[in-house]
Amino acid sequence: MRASIIALCYNHKSFLDEALSSLENLGPEVEVIVCDDASSDGSGAVLERWRSKKPDWKFIFNEKNTGNCRSFNSALSLSSGAWILDFSTDDVLIPDAFLRWLAFAEGQPEAGFIYADAFVFSRKKEEAKRFSAGVKPSEFPEGKIFSSLFRYNFICPPAVLFHAGRLKAEGGYQNRLAYEDWDIWLRLAGKFQVRRFAETVIFYRKHPASLSASLVQRRNKKLPESTLMILKDVIQRPEFQDVSKDDFALFVRYQLRLCFFLQLPEQAAGFFEILKQQCGAGIRDRLLVYGSDKLGFIYPLYRRLKS
Repeated sequence: MRASIIALCYNHKSFLDEALSSLENLGPEVEVIVCDDASSDGSGAVLERWRSKKPDWKFIFNEKNTGNCRSFNSALSLSSGAWILDFSTDDVLIPDAFLRWLAFAEGQPEAGFIYADAFVFSRKKEEAKRFSAGVKPSEFPEGKIFSSLFRYNFICPPAVLFHAGRLKAEGGYQNRLAYEDWDIWLRLAGKFQVRRFAETVIFYRKHPASLSASLVQRRNKKLPESTLMILKDVIQRPEFQDVSKDDFALFVRYQLRLCFFLQLPEQAAGFFEILKQQCGAGIRDRLLVYGSDKLGFIYPLYRRLKS
């Protein structure tokens, strides 16, 4: 099997038909595994219809919501493809581009993963913009990119094709985390080469129910808590010695400011300690920690600004 597409669904009823239709005609050497994480919006009925329509696909229906990482890992254990795509069923794959992406990946046996470009949209695909349009052309690194992952955002999360053997050797995603992408990129980039495929391969839908939107709209503590756990792991790795202290400080200070705006004092204190230990902390950093528990009006204003 050339590739396995792991299609994860949680309350994507409105998007399912369009998403799964984009996976229909990829050929017999591309395996599709669909996992519903106990959706409550009627997604299950739509997926049952698809199960009747596509008996060659594998379907998993979780009885209880387990979260994205556990759902992905359960599907990963059933996969047989040489390359793995983590596909959210509110996105839309571009079939021809995916097959070219897969062919490119097969010519990169040293890679841990291959990242590509994506169209980003909220309501209509016609209004989509290329993810790469917001990144300078010179800022798409290849090869050993571990240190670059602290510098700027150059990878669109759904546009990543993983080497299956290396992903499985890492144990897949960490079940304890609320999000998975940055952690697994770091773990693989610390050991293997990374390549970029310049074509646009997927439509990435951003909407109010998405995990990233929940950070601001619902003050989702699990996201900064996961980032803290990832950082505590990262600073123990030998490859961390190659990371610029300036880049790392900028990254941690961004997280600290975010905790200030969201009024999350416990998480702010955690980022402050890492910053102090690795780079040194200043008075502004201390004020952000102090203010993250004292200025309750900040969060409503920030939320309104970001909505």
